[in-house]
Amino acid sequence: TAISDSSQRSTFLKQQDQVRSVLLHHRGLVHKAQGNEEQAQADFDKADELGFDPRGGVFERKQAGPPQFRQALVSACSLL
Repeated sequence: TAISDSSQRSTFLKQQDQVRSVLLHHRGLVHKAQGNEEQAQADFDKADELGFDPRGGVFERKQAGPPQFRQALVSACSLL
């Protein structure tokens, strides 16, 4: 279903960025463990740009119901 309400869309896009930031950070950890420092740093930089911050809690599921969260996750994964 299309997200028509601008508030829901904004929440969805924010969640998508949060999911992407976590995925990129973890992919960076894998690159680093494999000795690919340049690729790791690129992923860490992009994750930071998207707002990666594990201290504050990355996922705010209560703002949007689980269906929007799952949709954001699937959408974010396709953007990597």
